Amino acid sequence: MFRDTSMDYLSRDEVLEIWNHNMRLTDEQLLAMDETEFRARVRERSHHTLEIQVYATAYRHQKLKPNQADYTKHLLELWEKRGLGKNQSRGTFQGWK
Repeated sequence: MFRDTSMDYLSRDEVLEIWNHNMRLTDEQLLAMDETEFRARVRERSHHTLEIQVYATAYRHQKLKPNQADYTKHLLELWEKRGLGKNQSRGTFQGWK
């Protein structure tokens, strides 16, 4: 395992500090951050909000909550607010800024 991308060598307190920081990011902070970091955060939060939960509920034969996608929808609103548009994916190169 590559330790530069893993948190397995951090103490529990350090991991919780990172997690708490990430969960407290405001819309203003998300809108102001570097575009690459913003794209990565949207992708990961969407993944954990949707995909992981779909697998977990399917495995337990449960139903998703009606508001399950609300946070992801909010992130997509921020995505559009940044001017990234609905059709821009990571495969679309827009040139260097």
